[in-house]
Amino acid sequence: MVNEKKTLRVHIDANSDGVLSSKEITDFLVGEFGKDWVFMENDTMFQEWEGRFIPEDGYDYIRNKINALKTLYLSNSFYEDHLVFEKIISAICEIEISWEDDQEPDVSEINFAFKDIEEIMSLDKEFFCSEIRGYVAGIAQLEGMILLPERLSFAQNYLDRLNKETFLNFFEGEEREKAKNSPESYLLYLKNTIRSKSDNFSSLEMLDEENLFDNQAIKLKRIYLFEKAKRRSK
Repeated sequence: MVNEKKTLRVHIDANSDGVLSSKEITDFLVGEFGKDWVFMENDTMFQEWEGRFIPEDGYDYIRNKINALKTLYLSNSFYEDHLVFEKIISAICEIEISWEDDQEPDVSEINFAFKDIEEIMSLDKEFFCSEIRGYVAGIAQLEGMILLPERLSFAQNYLDRLNKETFLNFFEGEEREKAKNSPESYLLYLKNTIRSKSDNFSSLEMLDEENLFDNQAIKLKRIYLFEKAKRRSK
């Protein structure tokens, strides 16, 4: 009996994969407290659980996720403040949060968190402010990305601006000169090529990481592989 009620994580995890999705947590909270759970203090929730569950493993992670979900439901700060944005992404991905330090997530983590959140609510991506769009684009540029995954395409225009010279490295000689003269059309061609390569191969081994086009396709594919593997990773 002790093992069966060892942790909140074990009790809530309907998929038995050791990872708590936002939907699993939300369904559990609605079942325990009704739809008004978002207005409850976390301490009250855990006091209610005491004696039935022993929240000793993953306690902070669960608390952080609940706080993140409350913020998503009750405010617009996820759309407006990059510090709130990064802490919510970290909480959803079960990354230990440091409130004193910047914690830039990587593109894979942002993409995964968006997928997780979109299982319980629609994200109105047109409402993300320029600060958030630039924040996501800046992270992608640091990772050397040209094309963002579709779920994060709201920041693609900002990434295009950051890569307005970088993308020329994909072309040589006469083609490079043409790209300089028609940057928008050549950048579009580059993004379409990357997307096509990423969509049309089944194994990373099929691509050459030294090839600039293949390298971009691999970056994109790894983001999708991370998304699939995350629920099996705990």
